[in-house]
Amino acid sequence: MRMRFLYIAVHVLIWGGLGFILAPLPLGLGLFQISLFEPADTLPFFLYGMLLNGGMFYAYAHLALPRFVRTKAPSYLFLTNVAFLTGFVLLESTFDFFYMKGVYLAGGYDRDWTAFGEWVTTNLVITGAFMLAANFYGFTFGWFKSQQQQRELEQAKLQAELSALKHQINPHFLFNILNGLYGLAFRNDDEATAEGIAKLSQMMRYLLYESNDAQVPLEQEILYLENYIDLQKLRLNEATRVHFRVEGDTTGKQIVPMILIPFVENAFKHGISSVRPAEIVIALHLKDRQLVFQVENPIQRPEASPHGPVGGIGLQNVRQRLALLYPDAYRLEAGAIAGRYIVNLTLHL
Repeated sequence: MRMRFLYIAVHVLIWGGLGFILAPLPLGLGLFQISLFEPADTLPFFLYGMLLNGGMFYAYAHLALPRFVRTKAPSYLFLTNVAFLTGFVLLESTFDFFYMKGVYLAGGYDRDWTAFGEWVTTNLVITGAFMLAANFYGFTFGWFKSQQQQRELEQAKLQAELSALKHQINPHFLFNILNGLYGLAFRNDDEATAEGIAKLSQMMRYLLYESNDAQVPLEQEILYLENYIDLQKLRLNEATRVHFRVEGDTTGKQIVPMILIPFVENAFKHGISSVRPAEIVIALHLKDRQLVFQVENPIQRPEASPHGPVGGIGLQNVRQRLALLYPDAYRLEAGAIAGRYIVNLTLHL
């Protein structure tokens, strides 16, 4: 919050100082002064010009430029600069032309208003200077933001490693024990137990060796979800139904590991009951590089819903992780509707 306040204060000071230097007399130093006009006629001209260029400055730096930072496409950067420069020069020149026309007619000045082409030439220089400043500011802001995100990721990783050290039961030992139990159950013809142990062993392998990568094949993440769901089914009663479906071609797609499981865990934590029927619906849709993940479950304990992995602190943590790992490439909607908790996550892979 303090950094955000400082950021806003610095921008207000910079724009305020620039406005004071350029503003016509008696409000400023008068560098933006048209000798043919009275100050009352020049001031609105100056104000809307500052607003237009300021709007262009922030729209380019915070909306257009971040996409180039993600895609690293020089053609996009060039075309965006040309489009912004051309569009805002023509827009401001049109404003200038008709505003001056109104001033000349209403003020009874002796000469005609400046030709449209002259306003285009003038604004090309002014807006071009603002575009250069917007590029410099945008790249600088993006660099500092990426450094901050990197520090947050490193801090989160250190905290996760510390938490794992505090709570671990030698995972390699547990993994080996699971393999031994699987062999014992298989030899005793206990197929259900063997299958459950095999699924748990697969999940352990994924957690130990594969989820440490920055991204993993989407098929592996889906397999982890399937194993988790199948193991949960072992403890459910007949009144609880679980539906999981995958649609679309997952071949060759990569995803950040363990980004989907919190929503599924939450569905089982708050969506099942030992006395009431329940239905959990989990669906993953993939089209091109857009993934849509949907989870829906009944709220068995209304007082508990704000405290699960997708509510309260849990939802905040998931959103922070998505914001760090998928900046401007995700949309998350989660909330209670008619007694059911519904999650809709869209990711651009």
